[in-house]
Amino acid sequence: MRTWSEIFEYADRQIALDTIENTTVDTVWMGITRYFDDAGRPLVYETLVWGIVDEMHIWPTEAEALAGHARVCAAVRAVIEHDKQFHTITADEFLERFGVEPQQDDLHRATCDRAGTMGHWMCGVCDFHKQPRFVCGCLLTTPNDRFDR
Repeated sequence: MRTWSEIFEYADRQIALDTIENTTVDTVWMGITRYFDDAGRPLVYETLVWGIVDEMHIWPTEAEALAGHARVCAAVRAVIEHDKQFHTITADEFLERFGVEPQQDDLHRATCDRAGTMGHWMCGVCDFHKQPRFVCGCLLTTPNDRFDR
């Protein structure tokens, strides 16, 4: 236990860190966990994302953590680029694109630059369903882009 605590205290536990515009993706070795994958391996690496969305992913090995970190970064970049395409939209464009008249704050929510952040989980446009997130119900990632293990 003493060896582990010395490693934990003095080691550089960060294995990857990226800042993508207003979003940070940070992957670290936690050293201890209460989570295990289906094969019984301890999930001792953790990727935290905060900015456009707040989420966490856990991994069993450094190699898987680095690969997962890269996939998460790619997904964050894709969402940011996708949302930039829809930064402004008129009522006519909304109707043409989504097939319904915008109501109340629909135009703002579909193009919200804080999409995915606290209080803005349902803002933006879902790339998978091609609908505003408040219509289809998807959060930042689509079912095909999830990175939970």
